[in-house]
Amino acid sequence: MRFIFFFILLSQTFVACHKADTSVPDVPPVDFSVNNTWQCEVGGITYSGSIDTSFYKIIGAGMQDTILYLSGSSANGKANITMKMFINRTSFRSDTMHITYGISYFRFDTSSNNYLQTSSNATVLFSIEGFTTKKLKGSFSGILNGTDGSYQNITNGKLSLDVDKGNSTPKFLGLTVENKFIYGPIRTGVIKANTLIIDGVTFDGDSVYQLQIRTGTRIKTGVYHSQKGDVGFQLWRPDIVTHYVSDSLGDLAVTILSVTGDIVTGTFKGNALTEDGSGNITPLSGYFTCRVKDYYNIGVDSLNQWGFSIDNRGQYPYETMGGNISNASIFRNGVTNRLIINGHSDYGSSVFHISLTSYSGFSPGAVYSPNVFVDSCYFSNRDKSYFAGISGFYIKIDSINSQRIAADFYGNMTVSNLFYGSGTSEVCRKGYFQANF
Repeated sequence: MRFIFFFILLSQTFVACHKADTSVPDVPPVDFSVNNTWQCEVGGITYSGSIDTSFYKIIGAGMQDTILYLSGSSANGKANITMKMFINRTSFRSDTMHITYGISYFRFDTSSNNYLQTSSNATVLFSIEGFTTKKLKGSFSGILNGTDGSYQNITNGKLSLDVDKGNSTPKFLGLTVENKFIYGPIRTGVIKANTLIIDGVTFDGDSVYQLQIRTGTRIKTGVYHSQKGDVGFQLWRPDIVTHYVSDSLGDLAVTILSVTGDIVTGTFKGNALTEDGSGNITPLSGYFTCRVKDYYNIGVDSLNQWGFSIDNRGQYPYETMGGNISNASIFRNGVTNRLIINGHSDYGSSVFHISLTSYSGFSPGAVYSPNVFVDSCYFSNRDKSYFAGISGFYIKIDSINSQRIAADFYGNMTVSNLFYGSGTSEVCRKGYFQANF
């Protein structure tokens, strides 16, 4: 009897194992094709282009376990999208992602001052149609908030891409600071006032960086130095600037290795101030590759130039800028002598101006201030205006003759944001102009 029971039990076990061995395996995911393109409709206009950069990072288990980043540009480089979103591939999976702002974001611009982005009141929904470790396909739509305060609908959005691959040139910066390697995508690379400004965010969304290189009207290969006022660097987390380089703090050299059309590559190395109150200097080095928006490698750097750098009295933000001198004149006006300098940058859309008055003429070594002989000194572009302060601003003539003048200027300046209408008192250093009469 015991033998019969054991035989029946053994038979049931064999049948159970046999059924498990012949169970149908999971159906593999359906494959799909991609073409590394994007498109969307904003304000009734359809924009499209190729994916420049795309990659993802697995950050561990939880509600959101994967960060996906991508950027794309139109064929002429004027329309650009940048997107970073969190995807959960395991528990709590969803095929619809809400992209808001902060650690996730969506940004669209057409190389104008007013760019569109997600905010606390503007959200983009992304629907996944296919996603593997190598490919992504989906659609998106929603509302974007303009920097001018307006709102725009974005519709008929489509993405199709190979992850970790792009049709165009990557936009990427990597740096090592305090023995830690930090890397992340470049959101924008633009020329403003003869300065290449590279803005980006670290891949984990922890920090934002900005590298400034005063290159001139044309971006040229060569070495640029912060202590000459040609380079600035800022790395910050929300409300905290962690590392800082200006013309007086830190020491950073940037080497532009190549300029191919609107694609610029380079490296940088030096030291940055650690903004933790300690005043410590820490080594900083890195590299970058970026596309410069709306840049066609045109224009000529004149021998007659102006430039200056300015910051909030040794603190963030730091800016450096420059341009060409359009004309310079020196003449007698009644009982006074007048010196007029006119300059420009941004292909003529920004204006630089200096006006001096003297009863005894202009001579090398002479120092002028608003209290005495500086009638005006200002620079105005599409975003801000910079005016010489009522006091504490100086212009020093280094050399002057009947054909040419070279001078330095420095001191207090008032900076007004043209969009918000606010004004702050900041300090200008290493200002200069050189011009032929």
